Amino acid sequence: LRGAQGYSPRTAHSYGQTLDLIRRRAGRLRPGPIQELLASYRNPKSRNHLVCVLRRAADYLELQGYAVGWLRRLKLVKPPKVYPKELPTWSEVIRFYQELQALCEAPPPGLRHRHHIAQRDLEAARVSFLGLLSSGWRLWEWMNLTPELIDFKTRMLSPPVRYSDETKRTWASFLTREALRELQAYMEAYPPQETIFLLKPGRAHYEGRARKIQRVYKIVSRRTGIPIHAHLLRSLNGFRMGLAGIPDRYVN
Repeated sequence: LRGAQGYSPRTAHSYGQTLDLIRRRAGRLRPGPIQELLASYRNPKSRNHLVCVLRRAADYLELQGYAVGWLRRLKLVKPPKVYPKELPTWSEVIRFYQELQALCEAPPPGLRHRHHIAQRDLEAARVSFLGLLSSGWRLWEWMNLTPELIDFKTRMLSPPVRYSDETKRTWASFLTREALRELQAYMEAYPPQETIFLLKPGRAHYEGRARKIQRVYKIVSRRTGIPIHAHLLRSLNGFRMGLAGIPDRYVN
């Protein structure tokens, strides 16, 4: 994709991840399975993203001699003018965290073997819940946090990578006292190696740890009936800052 269409490395990687998701869920690149996959998305923006990536892939596949004109005929869904994100109430957030705490204190017997989740993964998910909620960071930013990036006096976090473009920026952020206290306890129990949460460098290890954290949140979501995932905590952080009267120019 990168060589044929001139996409930047980050854009090509993003398209590759989306195509891999489509391959896992739809199986083969055929009209029937693809239409079923698109129909399963209730959010028009998510569905349209898949359609756009499939159309980009059609450009490349046609150069290879494949007949994929049907991909170009996939239609975009016009989203409503306002598509508010459904956020849990604060009492639901508290109940979710309490259930997450209970899961860490008394994990079910089959959790380790069925889901390949160890006690360290549970603790990482619990500490990350508080950290993501109070910092508003993306999961990959939080996973790459090192002790050198933390000011323990002011509770300020410096971003692991600084960049700024049209769609994404990195910002310094802060932790609540509870989040910092739990993070320090985690660091004492599991001394940092590559980063506080990653044992080895590389994207493969990050994705493995991130999947386990997301898996823990899915388990707690099923137990409580409250759907919360890592990126939703970022939205909750922005919403809470708005309620606190912080100007939106300071909120990423």
